[in-house]
Amino acid sequence: MLTTQGGKTLSPGSTRVTTRFSNGLAGSTPLIGNGRAYVKAPYSLYSGVFSVFIPGNDALRFSLDASVFPTQFPAKTRLEWDVTPGSWGGINGYQHIDYGNYDDSPTTLTPKQTKNITSMMVDCNWTFPGVNQSGLLCECWLTPASHASGPVSNTAVFEVGFFPKCSPGSQAYAAGAIPVGSFVDVNGVTWNVGQEVSGVGAFPYFVATRNSYAEHQGVLDFKSYFAFLQTQGKITGNEWFNGVAFGPELYIGSGVVTVDTFATTYA
Repeated sequence: MLTTQGGKTLSPGSTRVTTRFSNGLAGSTPLIGNGRAYVKAPYSLYSGVFSVFIPGNDALRFSLDASVFPTQFPAKTRLEWDVTPGSWGGINGYQHIDYGNYDDSPTTLTPKQTKNITSMMVDCNWTFPGVNQSGLLCECWLTPASHASGPVSNTAVFEVGFFPKCSPGSQAYAAGAIPVGSFVDVNGVTWNVGQEVSGVGAFPYFVATRNSYAEHQGVLDFKSYFAFLQTQGKITGNEWFNGVAFGPELYIGSGVVTVDTFATTYA
């Protein structure tokens, strides 16, 4: 039997579980489903809008639809959204698939210090049809101590991310970052890295984009990313990696993305 985070039990013959919730209202209690929706270790799915917790954001309205196929999860995961923003002008949510403990995730892996990681790659292919104000992010938090479980972002010292699809907002964010340099990943792809301030604290957020903000399918090589940051003196290598997430950052409007494949290599 498979059990969703919300406690629903799926029979072995089930091919799909869908969590749908709509008419979200800031300032009210988030509807059931505005949170982690599905777990199949070491992966989990989080589908939610965090801007419901921002004071005074009462005009916010949202609708989310997260669908997974249990026998194929995390591949074939489909995420849909429609967000009418309130007074908050930033990102309204981050629907994502977690590997390990991205941040208080329900699954775990063995945390490692970045200097001891021999491989950390997220191989993902996705379908994101049409023009949209939202983009795709794959990121992790680095912490001074290991966090196999529990909250991560509240103790993080660095946030490290790739933008496989840059929304207008993420392009502006990356363009305003302090240039750090470029690195070449295992497949010969060049990534340009900038340093910004993390949205949850006054510590660095490193953002990696391709030239001209080109879209990217395939491997996201965190091992090479970490090595580059250490070479540049931005991290020491003693920081801990606990998990990673991939999915759309929700700005405004509607959209849909299907994660066609999602596979990790970690050692």
